[in-house]
Order: sequence, then structure tokens, then C-alpha cells
Amino acid sequence: MNSAFDVSIDIGKGQTLQCMIPSRTGASHVVEIPMTVDGLRVLHRILTARKGERNSTLGMEGSPTQAIIRKWLAENRATTNHTKKIGFEPDLSDVSI
Repeated sequence: MNSAFDVSIDIGKGQTLQCMIPSRTGASHVVEIPMTVDGLRVLHRILTARKGERNSTLGMEGSPTQAIIRKWLAENRATTNHTKKIGFEPDLSDVSI
């Protein structure tokens, strides 16, 4: 499913994914998501929301701002304790892909 409303993902600065998120109104914006387990959760949240939203306008779950992404990451850290369970925060470089 390739359309003008698909999210484009590239390698960003450091250990981040740079995501270009188009809006149905024609504008687009770029956000950075860390290459961590929590970052993948955020990316999954965005993509799932975009699939169900008819109008992904800026600030909605399918088109979050960088501030919203920071908030989601903080919520993930506060509600999960996987770091304590395994002793470290894995990132994508820990996985051979």
C-alpha cells in the first residue's frame, strides 16, 4: 500500500529513526524516534493510528508532534519496568537486522 499518506522512515542522527509524517491536508512534518524497544512501540502506535484515522492532522495520534512522542516515551518508561527485568535498555543495534 504505497500512497502519498504513507510514513517515510530513514536513519536519523545517532540512534534514531527519522519519520516524515504527511498530513491529509498536504503538509508534512518530521519527528525522531529512538531506536529502542519503547521507540518501536511509539512507531507501532503511530502506524496503527494512521491505519484507522481518516484525517491524520497534526497533533492526532497518527500524526504526533515531537512533544507528543516525548510524552509517550516518558509514559512507556513510567509504566513498564522491562529495563529492571533484563538489566539494560536494548536498542536496535542489539538485534541483528
